[in-house]
Amino acid sequence: IRAQFERTGNCDVSTTDLAVVYCTLKEHFSNMRIGLISDNHSKSLMSAADSQNIGELKSIVSSLSDDNYAKLEQVLGLLGEVSRNGTASAEKLAHSFGPALTRTVSTNPMEVFQEMKKLNKGVELLIENYVAIYDESPPQQLPANFSRPPIPAAVPPSARPPPATPPPARPPPPAAPGQAPVSPATPPPATPPPVARPP
Repeated sequence: IRAQFERTGNCDVSTTDLAVVYCTLKEHFSNMRIGLISDNHSKSLMSAADSQNIGELKSIVSSLSDDNYAKLEQVLGLLGEVSRNGTASAEKLAHSFGPALTRTVSTNPMEVFQEMKKLNKGVELLIENYVAIYDESPPQQLPANFSRPPIPAAVPPSARPPPATPPPARPPPPAAPGQAPVSPATPPPATPPPVARPP
């Protein structure tokens, strides 16, 4: 799961246990030097958490790099599904995943504690409003080097080969001596039904 996610930013987890996916992604993002929501966006996220401004959350998400935008979409989609299924609340998920997705600005232990509370609240709002945030965000543009394979042109009727001519019908085999020849088009005579016997 981790290798596929690191390579493409997406992974098929439809056949994988949810707990395995959850722990794998959490460990992966915790080990990253820079969070998906980087230091540059942490102050904005804390401000949005204080005001609970959904428009500000959309602006923060839209300003992420294409790679982080796509990965955050996958993670929030998973956490939102867990929350909707009642497995865990958005608040608990944010307390667990918040430190993995964000990074505090301050280095003072007391300030770090206060900042982390606000960042977790911001992540909680992202989970709760995932659909609204990503449905109304501008669509991601394809990479510049992306090219779709050309669609083959339709072959005009004049250039198509003629239909194959069926092979000629074979002549019937010669009749045995003393036996009348049988035409291949003539079906064999039907067998008469058995005569009903009286009781």
